[in-house]
Amino acid sequence: MEKIELCLDDKKGELFFGDNCNIMLSRSQIAWLQRELEKVIGPAYSSILYESAHIYAHHMISDIMDGVMKASGKLHKEQLAEEMVKQLAVWGYGRGEIVEIDLSVPYSKVKVVNSFNALDYEKTQKPVCHFLRGIIAGSSCIITGIEMYCLETKCVAVGDPFCEFEVIALDEAKRRRLSD
Repeated sequence: MEKIELCLDDKKGELFFGDNCNIMLSRSQIAWLQRELEKVIGPAYSSILYESAHIYAHHMISDIMDGVMKASGKLHKEQLAEEMVKQLAVWGYGRGEIVEIDLSVPYSKVKVVNSFNALDYEKTQKPVCHFLRGIIAGSSCIITGIEMYCLETKCVAVGDPFCEFEVIALDEAKRRRLSD
């Protein structure tokens, strides 16, 4: 297990990881918050969280991409995708791996073990990792240069052993009537 350093400024009530001021929430707190928001907002909640994470990914991933490119030189898009998926673990979202990728289509399948969204979520009938879907879709947009859509096909919260996501072009998702 890799150790990270958090710095607490108890006079200001601020917690830092590197240069970023953070808050600390447990997975169970996140799951509770998500369930409560779903009760209040209804089915639209999943779309709101997905779209918010999609936009967030554009900001977060472009900074990460700049760092990865500086550290490792010019990477092929597939290698860049691998590096981006590794960042999920760095941020505590779970350990991701690309199961399948074909950027000529474009298509990819991403497996996430220990999804922060799903592990402490109560048993449910539908996948719950809307934030991860948005992050993966937003990251895929940056890598491919086109709008992408991410669908969760397996989820720990419904009883699967891990979470799995399929990423396709948004136009294809609309053609198949998959997108929100």
